Amino acid sequence: MSKITPTNDHPPEKSPEFPGGTASIYASLGDSKEVENTNAPWNEQLSHRPRLSIRFRLILTFSIIFAFCAGTSVWIVYVMVTVQHKIRFLEIADSYMREIQQVRRFEKNYLLYGTNLSDARSHLHRAQKIMLDNRDKVTKVIAQDHFKNIIRGTEEYETLLNKIAADRDDEVREKTEARLRHHGAQMVSFAADFAERERQAVDRTFLLIRRVTFAFLVVLMAMLLVAALFINREILKNLRRLRGYTDRIAAGDFTRITPHRRYRDEFTQLAMAINHMIDELEKRQRILVESHKIRAI
Repeated sequence: MSKITPTNDHPPEKSPEFPGGTASIYASLGDSKEVENTNAPWNEQLSHRPRLSIRFRLILTFSIIFAFCAGTSVWIVYVMVTVQHKIRFLEIADSYMREIQQVRRFEKNYLLYGTNLSDARSHLHRAQKIMLDNRDKVTKVIAQDHFKNIIRGTEEYETLLNKIAADRDDEVREKTEARLRHHGAQMVSFAADFAERERQAVDRTFLLIRRVTFAFLVVLMAMLLVAALFINREILKNLRRLRGYTDRIAAGDFTRITPHRRYRDEFTQLAMAINHMIDELEKRQRILVESHKIRAI
């Protein structure tokens, strides 16, 4: 019985990737369109969905957090500037009140003893100068009409001072004296009322700032918690799921990945690549089996 001798003295060239295959067989796989056609039905299910990328959602999430922090910071800066104006107004109001109180003191001295009228005029002019020199700062807190009423009140008070100094008739002087006292009391009451209201406004503003700061921290913590849950759900959970797919493939289960969400993202591309890898593995396994059969024959 004669042996069958091979026609080629050299054995088939081994493939570096698969020891049992030939180079010519695997060379035909590289550019084969059959792989894409085999993979198409699975990847079409993955790709034919609305795209909502993780990058876009992360950018949107952190943009919302940044906008919230920036908006709160701008509001706090604006409120602090407003409080600064109010505090400056209170300083001016206190200086004005001190001068008006001095005017009232010298007014009483003049009415009782006939002295210190020039001192009363001097302190009244200082009070007017304080208000006029700080007109811009004062009108940032109170209305322009209120400021004009304050200046008009000091001018009318000065007119009454001059009138009471010029009057010699006791009856007219008595009426002027009553008007002067009433007008002086109104000036003090008007200025004190404005100062007290602004102090209360400053206290309310500081209370509001404390509450807003506390609420800002609570909301910020909640937003950061939501961002952490989003990262855990959309990134870490998907990574664990894909790791499970690779473990399943290593165990010999070549079931394709199918969509389980209504949209696609970066992990969809990874799932399509895994499906493509599974198709390649199955095709190479079939070719490897065929090559073993040929070698056996």
